[in-house]
Parts: sequence; C-alpha cells; structure tokens
Amino acid sequence: PLKINSGYRCIEVNTKIGSSANSQHVLCEAVDFVPTLSDIDKIFEWIIISKRVPFSQCIQEKEEWVHISLVRPDKANYEALTFNGSGYKKYEKP
Repeated sequence: PLKINSGYRCIEVNTKIGSSANSQHVLCEAVDFVPTLSDIDKIFEWIIISKRVPFSQCIQEKEEWVHISLVRPDKANYEALTFNGSGYKKYEKP
C-alpha cells in the first residue's frame, strides 16, 4: 500500500510550491508517494535496481517520500536522484 502525496498539479499549485515549470506533475505523468508498509529507502532501491518499473526519474525526496515519473522519449530516462533539501545528487548505491 502507498500513500499518494501528489499526482497531478495545476500550474498555479506547481509554481506556488517552487516546482519546475516543466514538471511532469502538470502533465499528470508523475506521482509522489510514501510506502505505508515498507521503508522508503528499500522501495526506492527496489524501483531502481529491479528494472521492473520503467521511469523517467525516481527521486528520494528528503527521505520523506519517493517521486516517480513516466518514461518520456524527450527526457533522460532511468535517472535516479536523491534530494536532501538543498540539492539533487545522482543516486549511488551504498
């Protein structure tokens, strides 16, 4: 089970929260979620390592939720990042 924090966001809301103007949320192509029965770190790693879930970006946001977006032909796909509140960095398995 998952708790969905954010799916589709209109441009006004997306701008208000400081998200990118080209966010896939405004296209209904991204979701932010929290697993309710598993650890965020484990779910994040499983998505990346398993290769069973296609994604454009998978981001572990401040160890509070996971962002995942649909594969797009015009974007870099399978981009795994972590965000610590001050910046993004490429995910490297510990």
